[in-house]
Amino acid sequence: MAASWENQIDERVALAKLCFATQTFTPFHVLVAQQFSTFSDDTSNLDPEAKLQIDKINTDVIDSGRDHYKAFSDKVESLKGQQPDQEAWEQTIDDAAAEAKAKSDKIIDDAAATAKGVIQKLPEATRQSAAETFKNGMNKVLVFFETVWNGIKTVVNAVVQFIQNLWGKIRSAWEAVQNAATAAWNWITGGSSYFSGSQAKVAILPVSASVPDVHNQVKPLLEKINSKVNPVTRLSIKKGPDGWIIDHD
Repeated sequence: MAASWENQIDERVALAKLCFATQTFTPFHVLVAQQFSTFSDDTSNLDPEAKLQIDKINTDVIDSGRDHYKAFSDKVESLKGQQPDQEAWEQTIDDAAAEAKAKSDKIIDDAAATAKGVIQKLPEATRQSAAETFKNGMNKVLVFFETVWNGIKTVVNAVVQFIQNLWGKIRSAWEAVQNAATAAWNWITGGSSYFSGSQAKVAILPVSASVPDVHNQVKPLLEKINSKVNPVTRLSIKKGPDGWIIDHD
């Protein structure tokens, strides 16, 4: 019978694969919202070397996901050198998207198996904390993969208009994936991160950041409140267990 910490890892992997299969990350966002008030990131009893190992598992997933998306993007972009053929192009893009999704499932499964192998070797008293570390890192991985999926859907949907503006969308989607990968990397490893949505922008500073650090991040936003060009219309600063969250529009 699987231990409780193993079941928790399996549940997070199942959630990730559900999001991949349905191409919607609503279940993930609902879970994060439900767990936010009880979120715990206490790894005081976890050996620092073990935490680094687990964090690397998650950052390796990000690196692999970025590479798989780049392969998808490159395959689609190679169509530029071919005679335009809507049916053939649609098939190429659909096949490339299906391949990217299958690879995503595999790297999530492999990451979970690797994490379990690492955690199983730890003292029993620290395994739960180690599993929490993996799950919390996987949350950031899923934020990244949501950008990957949006990038794939952006390209696939462009085919409906027979590749209208496709090449510009390929470039912008790839830039979004690159930015999300960097942000998730920094978030997991304790650096500052910056996520941009369609409107809202969120800066994440590590919980160890000082008040002057936060002030330096916020100062440019305060200066833009009365700006006539791209003014800041909303600003929220919160210190949570995962760090300083600076949210603004």
